[in-house]
Amino acid sequence: MSNKHVFLVINFLQAGGAERQAVQLAKLLMDSGNKVTILTFTDNADLDFFQIPQGVSRIHLGMKLDVMHIPVAVNRLVRRIQYGRPDAIVGFSEAVNVIVWLASWICRLDCCLSIRTNPKIVVPTLSKPWQLLTNLAYRNCKTLACQTNAAARWLCSQYSRDAVVIPNSIRKMPEVNQFREKIILSVGRLVDYKRQDLLLDVFADLHPEFPEWKLVFIGDGDAKNSLMKLAIERRMGAHVTFVPTCHSIDDWYALAEIFVLPSRFEGFPNALLEAMAMGCAVVSSNCEFGPSEMIQDGANGMLFTTDDSLSLSAALRKLLDSCDLRRRFGQAATEVRNSYSAESIQPLWLKAIFNK
Repeated sequence: MSNKHVFLVINFLQAGGAERQAVQLAKLLMDSGNKVTILTFTDNADLDFFQIPQGVSRIHLGMKLDVMHIPVAVNRLVRRIQYGRPDAIVGFSEAVNVIVWLASWICRLDCCLSIRTNPKIVVPTLSKPWQLLTNLAYRNCKTLACQTNAAARWLCSQYSRDAVVIPNSIRKMPEVNQFREKIILSVGRLVDYKRQDLLLDVFADLHPEFPEWKLVFIGDGDAKNSLMKLAIERRMGAHVTFVPTCHSIDDWYALAEIFVLPSRFEGFPNALLEAMAMGCAVVSSNCEFGPSEMIQDGANGMLFTTDDSLSLSAALRKLLDSCDLRRRFGQAATEVRNSYSAESIQPLWLKAIFNK
């Protein structure tokens, strides 16, 4: 399906998994011969972390997305739809999906609503108006897309409808580096539910046995100060490094031997996928949703019980103890380059968006 005009609507293009996937989807659609316009509700391109692919148009709707501004947001999107006359429109994440569905309904345009979070966790935390509108949008939109089979089952139980499963695609990655350093890497926003504090505590407990290893966190967030304080309290200040969100993330993937995702919940963790593609030996919590659909425990990585320091410690110790195990997991993990390639994921998006 080509020569169509597609609107992709997202809140902003700051650093994040949904934002990365929106940009990658824009390129996938462009590569298949379609015209693409990305619409964001923020009006400051200086805040963008991701670069818009060449040939993709960009529209700033220029407003804050909250309950009080729903009518204004819908009106602005309706006007853009009427002017741009897209053949299809895709929304990303809960609040944006509501606006996209309302505007599409007014314009009699079929929409695809893409859930980029863990709906089981996120939807119940929304305010009552957003929950009501989300319920209407997810029950009545033409296509509902999510990232994992587990999320699809939950959506079916809640909204009595099927959801299309479209995993994140892996972007083009550099070649795998065979020469690595004794670094444990963790990438993601520094927030409570990501449980970097759990990883830091376990690392501090294991460090006397493995003093040559270092722990590196890459990301920014509200928990950064408390994590830095914890590192000092655990006397790990010289062995733990905090790196701000950066574009040189591939260099760190190539350098680190081990990657750890300690989250309490996820939607579909891009950082885990990228670390696997780069040949890191990965350890992840068995949280909802995503890791268990990417990792075959004991074959291409290890899963530990969510929020369980003993389980994480046992898994991490096995990897720290065995260079052969790290190498075996890392080699097996790179298979995600094929199973989650753009070529594998593109047909799923084209079918979901154009209903063909």
